[in-house]
Amino acid sequence: MVKVIATMKRLFTLMALLGLAVGIFTGCNQSGGDMKSTDTNAPATPPASTNN
Repeated sequence: MVKVIATMKRLFTLMALLGLAVGIFTGCNQSGGDMKSTDTNAPATPPASTNN
């Protein structure tokens, strides 16, 4: 019975750490997408003049 309890503790710890790691990685991916968003209200740049 003691071996079963020790094994369950190890499995629980492994699952908790795995869940934490997945949460960190998905959090990084979401915040990275927000930083790359562009401002849609920015004025367009005028075309380069060809007159010299």
